[in-house]
Formats: sequence, structure tokens, C-alpha cells
Amino acid sequence: MTARALPATPKRYRLVLARVAEHVVRRRDLDALAEQVARQAPDIDVVVAGKRRADQWRLLPHAFRPTLTVGFGALRRRRFLTGRILHCPRMPKHVELEKLRSAGIPVPDWVVIEPGTTLDPAVWGPYVVVKPSVGGVGIDVRIRRTGRVRWVAPEAIATEPSNRSAPMLAQRFVYTGPWAVSYRVCSFFGRALYCWRVEQSHEKRPLEGRWQFRTGTGGGGIQIIAPSKTSTYTLVADEPVIELAERAHRLAFPDYPYLGFDVLRDAETGELSIIEANTGGLVWHLSSKMGIRMQRAHAIDLYQQFDALARAAEQLVEITRTHAVAAPVGRPLQPFGAR
Repeated sequence: MTARALPATPKRYRLVLARVAEHVVRRRDLDALAEQVARQAPDIDVVVAGKRRADQWRLLPHAFRPTLTVGFGALRRRRFLTGRILHCPRMPKHVELEKLRSAGIPVPDWVVIEPGTTLDPAVWGPYVVVKPSVGGVGIDVRIRRTGRVRWVAPEAIATEPSNRSAPMLAQRFVYTGPWAVSYRVCSFFGRALYCWRVEQSHEKRPLEGRWQFRTGTGGGGIQIIAPSKTSTYTLVADEPVIELAERAHRLAFPDYPYLGFDVLRDAETGELSIIEANTGGLVWHLSSKMGIRMQRAHAIDLYQQFDALARAAEQLVEITRTHAVAAPVGRPLQPFGAR
């Protein structure tokens, strides 16, 4: 007697994994996530879609099933179908910091530099960090004497075109040791996918004390940013650092799928603080072009540290079941890549 096949589990939800660009995330990661979600949750129909219309026509079946779209990157144009969409729109750094502070997450004090701004060294210390509110990889980040901080039009000092319309910020300097050290935690819906520690090259001149920028041979010229081509990257499971980043994600950015939190530890007090959340979706360094180069250069594997794709799939199952919503009756919107 032939055994009857068990009926298939009905698809109650639909999950769309939207890929913005190949340099942000490789298609293979999204296919792997889709496979793992489908295996864990037979009640979720998973579709991987890119900007091409051919991809997005696949979204038409079951258009009015409760749907969640998770964008890997910032979806700058409208999606093809309605439903809830969570993606990674970019915020200026001062907006990120305000959201973090409002959520009770420790951040170094900062101020937007405007006409008339003056800072008191007795409050801020003799030096502060000055940086653009929009930018990355340490471009246009400088250390300045606190009493000399004045407003200058961003377009007059920015070296990158993307920074020239953004305000400049002054931020309290955090001393992380003789050679700058920082941590990066990529958090996916509030759970860490990887955590690395980056330390400045010891070939650089050390900062022997918190304010000793002008002492020693040559004076000045000390690098305050840890990441660079000559820095050392190592994977670490630093529990306080990871816990802080995960809590920051849950409390301050609950609608962002993934973020890259830059965490500093004060070398003298041990206090942790977050200086950036890196909104914009360019921190999926498991398979981004920059991430691949970095992993090869430093012989590390971001996939293996915490079994990143398995963790991400678990989060996707949970978030789909709790956040998917049905599309309203009506004509679908244009594809998110349509012009």
C-alpha cells in the first residue's frame, strides 16, 4: 500500500529579499538566506528580487498575502507591491547620534558646528574630533584644538563631493590607547552577525596620553581613526561590545534590517560608547566588495564567526511572522528600481 504524501504547509506569509546592487550584497547570500528561511518556515514563501523588471514580475502571484520586504541597501524608489518594507535609508551622523542618545545608548557628546559656534575647552577638553555629518572611511575626520573650532562652509573644506553639503560636527574625543582601536558590530534585526576589532598600525606614532597630541618627536600628525589599509583586523566575541550594539539596534533603529555600529572603549575608564550606526546599507561586509578584500587581507571569515547566515535566517523568520502585512486592494506600485 502506497503511503499518502502529507499535504503541503499552506503559505501564510511572503518574504521578499530585495537586492539593491551587487557591490552591496552578492546574490548568493540572498539565495542562501531564502533557502534557509524556506527550510525553517514552510509557512513563508520567499522571493529574491532585484531591480530588473523580470525579477519583480515574480512578485505578482499572491500579491495580497501578508508580505514583508527586506531591502539590502536603501530602496530609493518605490517597490513593486505594497506591504511592509524595511530597508536601510541613510541618515546624517548627527541624526543617528540623536536617535541613539534618545534611546539611552551612550554616545560621546557632539554638536553641529554652525555660524557662531564656540566650544569651551573646560567642558570639551583641549581637543575635539571634527568630521562631516555625511561621509565614511575616515574621510575629512580631523582632530582640532577646541578653542579654535569655528564654522566654515562644508564645501570649502570637504575633500569628497558627498560631504560638501553636509554640516560639520564636533565630537568629544575618546582615548582608546596609544594606537587607535575600535570595534565594528554588524547587527541584523538586533542580533550580531560579526564583530571585529581593528587596531591602528604600530608603525604609526603613538598617542602616549589622552591629550598629548603636540608632544614627542615631530608633534602633531597623530591618526585618530583606527581603520586604514595598514591596520590589523581580528574577529572578537567581546560580549559587552556586542550587547551594546544589539541593544542600540533594538531600541534606536527597530525598522532597519542591518546596521554597522562603531564602538569605542575608553582606555582609561573602560566605558563603551557608539560613535556611528552606519545607516545606508553599505555594511554587509560578508560579501560586499570591500568586505571580501578585507577578509582576504586579514585571513578572517565573517560567515563563520557566529554562523551569520543561519542567524540572519532565524531573524527573518521571526520578523516576517510578526511584521508582514497584507497589501491594500488596488493597483500595485511601480518597481522600486523603475524610473
